[in-house]
Amino acid sequence: MTNMQDRRAALTEQQLFQKAITHHQAGRLRLAERLYRAILRAHPQHPDANHNLGMLAVQMRQTEAGLPHFRTALEANPAHEQYRLSYIAALIETDQIEVARRILAEGRQQGLRGAAADMLAGRLDNPSPDELTRLADMINHGRYAEGELLAKKLVARFPGNGVAWKMLGAMLKLRGRGAEALAPMHKAIELLPGDVEARSNLGATLKDLGRLDEAVVCYRQALEGRHGAEGIHSAMVGVHTGLSAVLGKIVPGWHVPMINHAVRNEAYQNALRSAVTTESLVLEIGTGSGLLAMMAARLGAGQVVTCEVVPLIAATAQEIIADNLLTSSIRVIPKKSTELQVGSELPQRANLLVSEIFSSELLGEGVLPSIEDAKQRLLTPDARIIPASGSIVFALFGGDEIKKNIMADQVCGFDLRKFNAIVARKQLCYRNDLAIDLLTGTAEAFSFNFAQQDHFPNESKTVHLPIEASGRCYGIIQWIRLHMDDRHLFENHPSLRAASSSWQQVIYPFPAPIDVVAGQTAVISVAHNRTSVWFYFEGLEEPPGV
Repeated sequence: MTNMQDRRAALTEQQLFQKAITHHQAGRLRLAERLYRAILRAHPQHPDANHNLGMLAVQMRQTEAGLPHFRTALEANPAHEQYRLSYIAALIETDQIEVARRILAEGRQQGLRGAAADMLAGRLDNPSPDELTRLADMINHGRYAEGELLAKKLVARFPGNGVAWKMLGAMLKLRGRGAEALAPMHKAIELLPGDVEARSNLGATLKDLGRLDEAVVCYRQALEGRHGAEGIHSAMVGVHTGLSAVLGKIVPGWHVPMINHAVRNEAYQNALRSAVTTESLVLEIGTGSGLLAMMAARLGAGQVVTCEVVPLIAATAQEIIADNLLTSSIRVIPKKSTELQVGSELPQRANLLVSEIFSSELLGEGVLPSIEDAKQRLLTPDARIIPASGSIVFALFGGDEIKKNIMADQVCGFDLRKFNAIVARKQLCYRNDLAIDLLTGTAEAFSFNFAQQDHFPNESKTVHLPIEASGRCYGIIQWIRLHMDDRHLFENHPSLRAASSSWQQVIYPFPAPIDVVAGQTAVISVAHNRTSVWFYFEGLEEPPGV
């Protein structure tokens, strides 16, 4: 009877241990910890439970708390190599180097060999503090060539020393050899996985090399390594600053105002409501947040395929779509539309195209070549296109409020007007609260009929624009007009005020103000090269008889 009870207890304990491992492997660390501790209450010397509890403490960044469990596991079974290796690694991580050396030496005497043991031995063979101090001084005093030579000697002598690898990577980056610096930087992170500075250095180098998505991953891993730490310390400043800079490049600040632009959203939603049916295969170019794709799906489209060239944005949109329970209706493709293939990403040619790849000057995000390609390869001949057409419109403007934001004049009794010679001749008007006086009516520079045209060549023209109000003119202001269909129109006219906006007006300030009089005619040259537009003021024509 006693033997049977013992077998049942053993069976129960084994089942409990297996359940703990299942939780552990699935990342349910707190549940696994609870079960391991339950086993240890009954059998405090249980080697596997002690070892796994030690590993769990390491994963939870509480390595020191795991040391007693590693020690107990090794004492219970001194011949178990993994127990010894885990214990040594934890000792090194908690800077108990001499104890780690002793445990490693005992293992070597018992025949401990292999790559893992060698790597730990390498980590124990560190350069002297004086050598590392000398290397740091070379960085601080700009002696990068000397520093590179010393760092290379140190990593050759101490291949398991992460600090030496980190400094070598830093030296190479400072010498302008970022691509060459990547290998030692990765090695430093391998050896020093919790070193924030090492990850920050790698993130900055990837950013400089234009590998922005990889830089984001690197910076985020650095932040995860600091999870639970209090406050922001100096080592983290570079991480936060670098991540913010990279995200600013990948996801420009206009994305959020665009998402929240109620007038734009209403125009797109109304046009989609008129066009979408259960037979619609919708192609969206430029996923962004996934908003337009989700609108089409919610309106009952049979299928929505949306493409986004920026991997980080595409992945985030996929998560947003999943959060809104629309994954079954929407497929996100992390590619340019020009890389899509019918029969692969698209099951067949789409019969409805929606896009919002418009810049503030309409053309800057490559809308014309994208629509040309889509009409040629990806759409049915009778496909609906939203917006159906778009126009670049402009006027001459004045007004004291806007002038103070684009042009220097007299300040504190000093003449600063020559500063205007180095001010950009093309600017975005980010201020939506400034009074702008239009001195002319609205003129259309170019119009693009996306629904009916198959090709959009370069264009140039001269526009004669009557002056309707006398005043001091500071330049040309341009905005866009989108005909979603024959009923729904969007226009970001300068007179409109909005809490958030998709697009800004574009200002072409004159080198110096020009006084204009009603009845005169402004002569404006305008041209576009399919991706950008430019305006040039040619002069004023007087009315007949003057």
